[in-house]
Order: sequence, then C-alpha cells, then structure tokens
Amino acid sequence: SNLNINYSGNTVQPSIQQLQPLLSNNDPLNITLGNPDLKPSFRNSIYGWYSSYKVISGFSFFVNGGFNNTIDPIVNNTVTSAGKNTTQYVNLPGKDPYNYYFYGDIGQKIKAIDTYVGIRANANGNVSYSYINNELDRGSSQTYGANLVIQKYVEKKYDFYVNAGPSYTLSTMSLQSDINNNAAG
Repeated sequence: SNLNINYSGNTVQPSIQQLQPLLSNNDPLNITLGNPDLKPSFRNSIYGWYSSYKVISGFSFFVNGGFNNTIDPIVNNTVTSAGKNTTQYVNLPGKDPYNYYFYGDIGQKIKAIDTYVGIRANANGNVSYSYINNELDRGSSQTYGANLVIQKYVEKKYDFYVNAGPSYTLSTMSLQSDINNNAAG
C-alpha cells in the first residue's frame, strides 16, 4: 500500500505582453492593450493518491485526485465593436477559477480464468472566467465516467486489454447559455 499527498503554491506573474505589449499593424482587427496595473495571481495545487495491491489474492485498489485554483486570476476582457476585437488583461478578485480530477480503480484477478476484471470511475471539471464586452462570463465543464476493465496477460505470448464504458459531459457558458453542450460519450 502507498499513500502520497502533495501541495504546492506559487505566484503567477503577468507576462510582458499582458503588462505592456507592443502594438502591431499585422492584424488591425485584433488589438491587445497592455495593463501596467496587473498584479500577480496565486495558484494552489493539491493532489494525492492511494494504492493497495494484494499479491496472493490479486486484489487491487487505486484512487487519485487533485484540485487547483487561482486567487486573483488574470483574465482577458475582449470587446468587439464594428468587427474589431480589443483585448486587455485584468485581475479578477473574488472569483477563483479551479479544476479538479478524480480517478478510482478496483479490481480482482479471477484465478479460474487467470484474468483481471475491474471497475474504473473518473470525474473531472473546471470553472473559468473571462469578460466579453465588459460582462463577466463563467465557463463550466464536468465529465463523469465509469468503465469495465478486462485484462489477460501471458508472458511472451499476448496481452489482451479491454476498457469500455459510458461518460457524460456537462458544459455551460453563462453569457451564451443557448449554446451549452451536454453530451454522452
């Protein structure tokens, strides 16, 4: 058995292009303006896993997961007017974009047929923010899935592996809710 938990935190400095980009005439329909008032963001990350394997019985169990978020993120504000896009980066206090994932696997080797059979489950998602024409847009996506796993291995002969199952994704945008995309997989 093993258990591992990790945390890291770090500042995310604004790039030179976000602070004060040089204007270019190459694409007059897409302009980026610098923002010298940008402040650094702070990113938190935590992840971990646990595994257990019983050699004699062939039982295995594994889970892992993680979570990341950003405090005072730097987001883009894109304003479209007369076919021209003007983008400027801004800090977004009070809204912390995040993402997460989870994965689990439990299985058993069936001795009578010398084959591993298991079940897997997974979930992941994220929330992001941006401004569109000075209005805050919140994007969200989550995916959930489960799989049946069958595996048989014979040394120096073959390795047979099947992993199949359904998933479902939920996806939304707050400013364009009519084009939300939810789908089975």
